[in-house]
Amino acid sequence: GRRAMVQNFIRSIAKCYELRMAPLADAHLTVTRAMQRWLVDNFSLRGSRIQVLYDKPPSMFRPTTVDEQHELFSRLDVDIDIQWMPSNAMNREETLFTELI
Repeated sequence: GRRAMVQNFIRSIAKCYELRMAPLADAHLTVTRAMQRWLVDNFSLRGSRIQVLYDKPPSMFRPTTVDEQHELFSRLDVDIDIQWMPSNAMNREETLFTELI
């Protein structure tokens, strides 16, 4: 209906704005080579003005163990409003997301 028409109009305005303004920028950042190629193909940008910065976490980040997850959720349980918690939620062996076995 009317809402879809308004949203489509706003998208069209935004696309026109991006197509006009993108070539005026000094540089562009993307997180993949595919996005770089897409900008070159769809926005007629020069690839030399597009830098790819791969989004990768530092080596200090690692997956958490199940024990670490349980400990975190146990601490967070204290902050959750008690009326929304299941009847067994006060059990320290179990959280909304984990259970010690």
